[in-house]
Amino acid sequence: MSEETEGQDTGAEAVAGGVDPAAVALALNGASREEADNFLRNQNALIADQRHHLHEQLKQLKLGIFSQRISIALKGLTALVGLMAVIALGVAAWNASQADGLVVEAFSVPPSLAASGLSGDAVSQDVTDRVNTIRSGATHLVVPHTV
Repeated sequence: MSEETEGQDTGAEAVAGGVDPAAVALALNGASREEADNFLRNQNALIADQRHHLHEQLKQLKLGIFSQRISIALKGLTALVGLMAVIALGVAAWNASQADGLVVEAFSVPPSLAASGLSGDAVSQDVTDRVNTIRSGATHLVVPHTV
C-alpha cells in the first residue's frame, strides 16, 4: 500500500497540480484586488450571457416541438379528410350501382311538337318507357316516325 501512495501527490502539490507553491503565492500576491474584481465581474457577465442564450435556446426548442405537433396534427387531419372523401365517393358509387329507378325530367319541346300535342312531360314519359323496354330485354323497338 505504501507503493500506491508514493506516486500520488498530496497536500499543496496535489492542489497546485505539481506547480511550486511559492510561485503560486507570488502570482496571487502580484494580482491586484481591482483586477480580480474586474475578472469576476467579467465572469459573472459571461455566465449571465450564457444563461440568456440557454433560455433563448429552450424557447426555440419548445417552439419547434409545438410546431412539429401542429404539423403532425394537420397531416393527420388531412389524411382523415382524404379518407372521408374516398369513403363518400365509394358510398355514392355503391348507391348509384344499386339504384333501380330512372328519373327523366320533362323536356322542353319545340313549338311545332307542342302544337301537335306532344308536351315535355309526354316526351319524357316516352323516353322512360323506351329505357324500361331496353332494360327488360326487348330487342324489338317500335320507333314512331314523325317528320
